[in-house]
Amino acid sequence: MIRLHDLLRSPPIITALIIGVALRVVLALVTPVGGASEAGRLSSYNDEIAHLSYVRHVLESGRLPEQAESIQAQGALARGAFENYQPPLYYAVVAAICRLAGQRDLAQLALVGRLTALVCSLMLLWILLRIATELSLQPERVAAAVVFWALNGVMMRFGSTAGNDALFWVCAGGMMLTALRMERSDSGLRDFLSFGAFAVAALYTKLSALILLPLPFLAWGRNTRGRWFMQCVVMMLLILAAAGTVWWRNVHSFGSLLPLDSGFGAAHWRVPDLLSVGYAIRSFFFPWHELWRAAIGLTLMAPLMLIACAGVVSRTQWHALWRAPVLLVALILTFIAYLGLNLRYDQAEARYLFAAWPALAVLLSLPLRTQAARWVLVVASLLPYALMLLPSVAS
Repeated sequence: MIRLHDLLRSPPIITALIIGVALRVVLALVTPVGGASEAGRLSSYNDEIAHLSYVRHVLESGRLPEQAESIQAQGALARGAFENYQPPLYYAVVAAICRLAGQRDLAQLALVGRLTALVCSLMLLWILLRIATELSLQPERVAAAVVFWALNGVMMRFGSTAGNDALFWVCAGGMMLTALRMERSDSGLRDFLSFGAFAVAALYTKLSALILLPLPFLAWGRNTRGRWFMQCVVMMLLILAAAGTVWWRNVHSFGSLLPLDSGFGAAHWRVPDLLSVGYAIRSFFFPWHELWRAAIGLTLMAPLMLIACAGVVSRTQWHALWRAPVLLVALILTFIAYLGLNLRYDQAEARYLFAAWPALAVLLSLPLRTQAARWVLVVASLLPYALMLLPSVAS
């Protein structure tokens, strides 16, 4: 396995890791809890209060909420019930920790929820290094992937915010790691059980896990056993059955197996406009929308966008994914699901693409062989965060 110790010999990589972890901790501690988003000032993400309301309901009643309202409803942001349709694992974990610690105040719930997300975010680094080992990535590419984990805006914000994204990324990363092992070796019961455990945990965290369930079937061609396909079918049925309480709750409380309308509002066919595309692009690099400064933000983001574009158009970068069909298919399925979501709802946030975050890390990890090139990547990744300093500088 590629060891973190080896990467720490590179000054730009250790700098990125220190800054990435430190920023996560600082943001978890200083980001205000709740309140209206105010332009130019760091604020809580607009759905964090809804996640905390879910946790508080579980903590106080010992039961899951049975009613949800669309975020489109007037006053929904303040009432914070639009995340109630989510599966319960993250909220049950945070509520259990709060109960053990005797924490009941909203600010205390927020701190526990954020620190839980932070721990999950740190676990992602271990999963990334395991995936890099499975793929036998060059050390230069692993270093760039580590910088992506450390400083990407989406992974930063949702690794320090109370919400179920970071826990879902852990489960999704585990599914992809185990599917890679299936693809590259004669898998036994251990790999089946590992994938099943990650998949069930993912379904109890976010139903986006359904996107990744087909991944084990990709190992069919690499295994000579004729029963592989049927084994995968049986595993899928067992996974779906193990999540039976999620399906029952969705139908009983929210009226459908996939109750997206409960959170997003009534669906209608739409063609995303250029504003939605622009929003998706900038939210991929810097999702603190309250700190966005138009031309200034675009200028600070431009170097990192150019580096990312170099990865997207590089045949070498795509070749690494071609050699790992699990990651390639995970990225394709996630993009199709993201496109479908935006054809029915106005949800252009790039964080929904991070269901396939290991594939994004591999695709955008340019093999920077010199220390100078790595410093350029680190500086380019840090430039958008200068937007956080502008309000204090202006005052």
